[in-house]
Amino acid sequence: MNNSEQPSKMPKAMEQFLSVDWTLPPFTSSAVIETIAEALGTCGPSKHEEILSKVMPWVYDLRRLSSMYIGRYKSTIHIQEFSAQIAESIEAAAGGLFHAAICSLIPVIEGVLQKMAAERVGQPKRRNWMLPEIDALIAKEELSPGRFEERIVMLQSLRAIFETRLFVDTALDQSATRLNRNGILHGLFHDYANQLNFYRLISVLDSLCFAIGLKHGGSGFASSETDESREYLGYLTSMSAASQRRPSSIPSEPILKGSSPLELRFMILQAKRSNG
Repeated sequence: MNNSEQPSKMPKAMEQFLSVDWTLPPFTSSAVIETIAEALGTCGPSKHEEILSKVMPWVYDLRRLSSMYIGRYKSTIHIQEFSAQIAESIEAAAGGLFHAAICSLIPVIEGVLQKMAAERVGQPKRRNWMLPEIDALIAKEELSPGRFEERIVMLQSLRAIFETRLFVDTALDQSATRLNRNGILHGLFHDYANQLNFYRLISVLDSLCFAIGLKHGGSGFASSETDESREYLGYLTSMSAASQRRPSSIPSEPILKGSSPLELRFMILQAKRSNG
């Protein structure tokens, strides 16, 4: 049976994820995505920050980041050209330096989109350039004989983040996350530097990996550990440990450890009892 004939929970999940400025995370099981979406919807906005603080550090822990960097970011066309900047961003985040981590990653996302545009139309584009690249991939998937609803929703999720958050005019940005390209890089916003916003950008980067993979081929699963990724994990772990010795006189964000989505099931049950 064609996947498009089967009911999908992804459109509703996308709505919940977008309500917290998070793209649907590719390379993550549908069960985890659906649990997070249910928690966000059932527990309500007052619990959103708590939910994200539990689950995002679990989804994007250092083991996953090291494996994705070695196994995916360094080898994916367009993205591999920014591997040095991505490494610096990941290392800064491991050390709790979220201003540096976020400001390093935003130009990477723009650069990847420009390279996608150059591949499709023959040259980089200066105006209205980011959405047509995603629209072209959505249109291709819509017409595919092997059409997958989940793929389309993943791409729509990425498009929505670009259109309504990351690249929206600063004057129109109404989000609490302040994850806006112009506001950050032009020095207009100052309260964006936190661990969750770094993970939001990693999710965008993963979504670009996913989108490029639809065109050029690639695995739909997160990268596996290798000897090289374990070596890099050890380095990132040492940076994280060193950050704990940062003088208290220097402002810094506490590093969240996260916990399994299983904990969200208890939050969902409690919310249902309170609402019931």
